[in-house]
Amino acid sequence: QTCHDLEQSTQRNVEHEAKIERLELSLSDAKKQHVKDKEAAQMELKQTRMILQTNLEHAQEQLKESEARERRAHEARSKAAYELPKLMAKFKSERDAIRAELTKLHDGEIEKYKTHLENSSTQ
Repeated sequence: QTCHDLEQSTQRNVEHEAKIERLELSLSDAKKQHVKDKEAAQMELKQTRMILQTNLEHAQEQLKESEARERRAHEARSKAAYELPKLMAKFKSERDAIRAELTKLHDGEIEKYKTHLENSSTQ
């Protein structure tokens, strides 16, 4: 009986040892997979950071360009607001001068026509 018990105990020990080895192998594989997964996640995180950094730089560049365009537009509006009254006054002055010249020419034509009529009626 004792010999038989010893054999059974030895058999159980061998089975337990095999089970422990399988568990240790499984744990080792799980650790290796965890390291691989962690490295892959770190690589993905690094790539995402690079993409985000590039996007941020692009957005900052676009913002600077937009601000520059806005500043130029504001300067143009300010200049136009300053120049417009001067241009309007110049236009008005030139228009009045042209009207005066046209009136003078028109009056001259009327005088010529009157003179022509008077000369025609005296003949």
